[in-house]
Amino acid sequence: MLFRSSVQLRARAKTHINLEQTSKRLNETSNKLEQQATIDELTGLGGRRYFWKAGEESLSHARRHDGQFIVLRMDIDDFNTIFIANGKLFADRILRQTGAVLTQLVRKEDMVARIGLAKFGMLLRDTDIDSAMQLGTRLTEKINAVDFESGQHILNITVSIGMLEPLITEDSTIESLVAETEK
Repeated sequence: MLFRSSVQLRARAKTHINLEQTSKRLNETSNKLEQQATIDELTGLGGRRYFWKAGEESLSHARRHDGQFIVLRMDIDDFNTIFIANGKLFADRILRQTGAVLTQLVRKEDMVARIGLAKFGMLLRDTDIDSAMQLGTRLTEKINAVDFESGQHILNITVSIGMLEPLITEDSTIESLVAETEK
């Protein structure tokens, strides 16, 4: 009887250890998946899903508290042409460098994300349009100044920025506000 109890005790302990390890791996995998859904791996910025979700939350907060923010949308000009002419690795370098510039120049309290292939969205909280325009100018100057070597030539990229200080209504959505910046 004592021998059987000892075997059962070891089996239960082993099962408990396996359960603990499996639970730990499951939590790690869950955290990785959550991070992948919120962070763009290439640029290190927020991802598209993150931007839409956090943007709707910011919009809801602004409605309740009569808040205001500025929406910016930045596109890398002629990115498809650059991609076709120079390849994926070169295009990825451009996206990574653009992400680094955005991280450097946008405040921590603002939201910045890659929302398309070569499109970036920004939500600037508690900012007036003049300050947003200054940021837009700094972004374009800094990005335009980066030299990218492609084979035997150096390429500078340009960006286009649209910005909007929205009149927030009950019908406003973050997607519709970003779409307005394209105009």
